[in-house]
Amino acid sequence: MPLLQVMLQILHTTLKVAMFVDSKIPKLFVASSLLVAIAGCGGGSGGSGSETSQPLEPSLSIGDAKTVEGNSGSKQLEFVVTLTNGGGNGFDVDFSTSAGSAISTEDYESSSGTLTFVGNTQESKKISITIYGDTDYSDSDPTETFSVALNNSNLTGKMEAVGIIENDDMTKSETYSQLRDSITSEYQDRVNEEFNTLYTFFSLDLNNDNDEDVVALFTGTYDPNTTLSTPEALAYFTNNRGQGFEKTVSNINAFSRFHEVADVNNDGLDDLILVADHIRRVVNGEEFRESKPWLLIQTEQGDLIDASNQVEEIYGDWHGLESVDIDSDGDLDFIGSALHTGLYGFINDGTGNFSINQNMLPLEELGNFTSASAPFYTNIHSIDLGQDGLNEIILGSAEANWRYSDNYPRLPILVNNASTYKFDQAEDTLDVFYTESEIDDIQVVVDMETIDLNLDSCKDLVVYQTDYYNNHTLSVFKGDCNGSLTLVFEDTRDGMWRGVVKIADVNEDGLEDVYMIMTGDLRAVTEASNVVWFNNGDNTFRKTDYNKEYSVDLVSWLYFHR
Repeated sequence: MPLLQVMLQILHTTLKVAMFVDSKIPKLFVASSLLVAIAGCGGGSGGSGSETSQPLEPSLSIGDAKTVEGNSGSKQLEFVVTLTNGGGNGFDVDFSTSAGSAISTEDYESSSGTLTFVGNTQESKKISITIYGDTDYSDSDPTETFSVALNNSNLTGKMEAVGIIENDDMTKSETYSQLRDSITSEYQDRVNEEFNTLYTFFSLDLNNDNDEDVVALFTGTYDPNTTLSTPEALAYFTNNRGQGFEKTVSNINAFSRFHEVADVNNDGLDDLILVADHIRRVVNGEEFRESKPWLLIQTEQGDLIDASNQVEEIYGDWHGLESVDIDSDGDLDFIGSALHTGLYGFINDGTGNFSINQNMLPLEELGNFTSASAPFYTNIHSIDLGQDGLNEIILGSAEANWRYSDNYPRLPILVNNASTYKFDQAEDTLDVFYTESEIDDIQVVVDMETIDLNLDSCKDLVVYQTDYYNNHTLSVFKGDCNGSLTLVFEDTRDGMWRGVVKIADVNEDGLEDVYMIMTGDLRAVTEASNVVWFNNGDNTFRKTDYNKEYSVDLVSWLYFHR
């Protein structure tokens, strides 16, 4: 009998029987159960074989995941692993991470482990991976990826996922532009319509995190008729890298053409010493051109506080400043030069308290060459010429026509002699003595910097001089590591002086170059005002205009991208 007829006969008989079963059992249930049984028997006409449906194999799928990295600390990024067609049988699956563009221990924490499934359909498990936040610039730390892979040869499905760490920071150029706009806005808020408003800025390290933060100084009024200015509250801008700069306007009124970044209290943090010229001071209605040194101490929180009361009080029209260990006791002191009143040594007690001591300086010997009331120098620079760990002090002369006598030493070198500095006019001078007939042509030394001309580790010297209005001269002296310097290069250019000299490997050829950026009233600064002297490595230089592409540090960038 054909199989179909057999199944129909069974159905007919069973339905009859169902009339006698307990009425509590649904007839539909009985019928449907039988139909299911019949369907499972297969079918066909006259065939002797049968077909059985195969159960679906279990499969896994791990989903991709992404998160924004954040600025600090860590967070968890979760990957969901889902089981389909479990089949009721338990099993284990291993997982592990692999680096892509993301770097393990820097961007995320590598991980591996085992997931255990009981075998339920749509059962899911989670894998948590630690993600680390940072404030790195997005151009050096873009959106990055890593992968998480499942490992079980008996399973199929999507066995690998991508983890995406999205960068939420700005590019370096974007943060610099933000800083420029913030400084400019601060300047514009202080502009005085009647008098010029000057500002300048320089870098230091706040928070001891090895990046460049910026201090900006402002004058509320600069009177070109008297050349006197009144300092206003300084502002500083803390570098948060890809998150930009945070501005703090202090309650410290200070301005400076000369500054020294130095750790004066040995706490490992940058502090600031400031002195200034042409500052207006009014006492009992009388106006003076003088100010006292400012000392700004950095706190553990990265703030600057006024600690000027820790410096023995003296007022002057300051034109030179250098931090140096005068008394060779391991902490930083400083030397200042004031118009009409002379050179002063400020001795640090090791905790950032300074007292005046002039006995360590050869004032009598230097005074033999000046017609003024006291020796006066427009620039001061310390340099270890003898490579003995003791810094010599080089003094840069002011204009000579009314302050110096015939045959005065142009750039006297003060030699450290057992914590006291000595000067010998026959030996300790950087160049020849100038005769009276040449005095009118002498330029003012406005800047000096140390350089290594040819990578021999000897200390060489760059001297920058100007007559302020018509020309300026760059002079380079080669050191012999034994205390002597020899002039090897000199270049004079036309134009009014406004600049400072900086040393850096501008063209990245391994040699230190010299470049000049213009400071002062920044509204008058143009790109054409600036020069770079590229080091040829043979005690010569080639000069070219400095442009924006050469901005090797933050301050240079700010000057050229206003």
